[in-house]
Amino acid sequence: MKRLIIARHPRPVIQPGVCYGQLDVNAQEDHLQLVAQHLTSALRPFRVQHVISSDLYRCQALAEQLPYQYVISPLWRERSFGSWEGQTWDDIGKSALDNWANDPFFFAPPNGESLWDMLKRILLALALLPNHSLVIAHAGVVRCLDLLLTGKNIYANASLDYGMYRQFEWNPTWWPHRYGAEGALLQQLAIAHRGHGNFMPNR
Repeated sequence: MKRLIIARHPRPVIQPGVCYGQLDVNAQEDHLQLVAQHLTSALRPFRVQHVISSDLYRCQALAEQLPYQYVISPLWRERSFGSWEGQTWDDIGKSALDNWANDPFFFAPPNGESLWDMLKRILLALALLPNHSLVIAHAGVVRCLDLLLTGKNIYANASLDYGMYRQFEWNPTWWPHRYGAEGALLQQLAIAHRGHGNFMPNR
């Protein structure tokens, strides 16, 4: 079995209600220290052999506080919300959010990426991931992993709270078959989940 532990970054330094996506905001210093202490203790029983961090600072700041060497990868970034980033959800407006809700897999904000695009990016990140890895990333990444590795509806699950972690396990022998040429399964998943657009904008 292949194993992955994913930890969400600490609370970001940003006002509530703002869409931040890939904005490179800082982590709250007090929460950063608490999360680092908790993870250092909690991860001792796991055989962490590799640590990969999103290249956004709120993740790197946590990686720097842990007792492991780490590498950074933009593949593990949060979803890009393009021109929406830095705006409040109220300013983005109901019409734009309704367009997203009506087509949650293929809608992309202006200059941003669709969930479809993000799933393909995370699929590549998983293909490159060594076993027994700790990944420090984002809530949107966790939702993508839920769909790719467990088949759960990406919009039906509560997000992982700031600073918390989860473990995923999967059998890599079915990997090439399940995610073959042209992302055929991703297309099937997109069709199956389309119309379940109760999005959760807390990123």
